[in-house]
Amino acid sequence: MSYNPTSMPGASGSAGVHKDVEYDAYNLTPDGYVMPIVTQSIKSTIKVLQMMTYAAELECSEADTRHWIHRWCIEKNNGQPALMPPILLGTNLQPTVPNVFRMAAEKHRERPCMGARPIQMQHMDGKKQYWQKGAFKWRNYGEIYADVEAAAKGLLQLPGISEKRLQKKQVVAALLAETTQEWMISAQAALACGLTLTTVYATLGHGMCVCLFVCV
Repeated sequence: MSYNPTSMPGASGSAGVHKDVEYDAYNLTPDGYVMPIVTQSIKSTIKVLQMMTYAAELECSEADTRHWIHRWCIEKNNGQPALMPPILLGTNLQPTVPNVFRMAAEKHRERPCMGARPIQMQHMDGKKQYWQKGAFKWRNYGEIYADVEAAAKGLLQLPGISEKRLQKKQVVAALLAETTQEWMISAQAALACGLTLTTVYATLGHGMCVCLFVCV
C-alpha cells in the first residue's frame, strides 16, 4: 500500500457510535469502510450536567463513562456537533481529521503552524529537573504537513501494517512521548494511515508499551 492522502483509510474515516448518539444509517465508503452517515447527532433528550470553561459535560447512559462536548455545540448549534468543518465545505471530502489537516496545510501553507522553544540549559536540583528555554522557533503548515506525509509513508513500510489495512483489519498505534511537535506529527501520521491511536503517559516508561502490546 502506497501513501496517498486522498485515498488512505484515514481520509475516509471509520468510527464507532456511542449509544447516546443518533444516526440515520451506516454507509460503505469506496474502500470498504463502514461508517455512520454524517448526519449523526446527540439525542435531544440528553441533559447538560455542567458547563465548564472549554466544554459541557452531558448526561451519559453508560455508568462508567463521562461524556463531554464543546461549549460551541451547546451555545451556538442547538446542542449538536458540527457535521462538516467549514474548511471542508464544497470539497466532497469526508469530515475526518486527516482531511481537515490536509486542507489547512493547502490553505495556510506559509503560515506558522507549530512553535517550539529550544532548551538552552538544563540542571538538576535534587530529583527536580529545570530547563532554560530560548525563544519560539516556528514552522509553517507546509513544513509540518511534509513531515506528517513522510511519517505516514514510514508507518506503512513497517511489517504487517499495509497488509492488515488492506484486509480492513484494525491496527492500534501506541504513542509514548512527551507533548511535543513530534507527538502531534506522529499522531497525525497514524490517523492518516487509518490507524487507531492510543496514548501512553511518558512517565510510565517504555515498559508500559511492552505490556500494552502483550495485552493487545
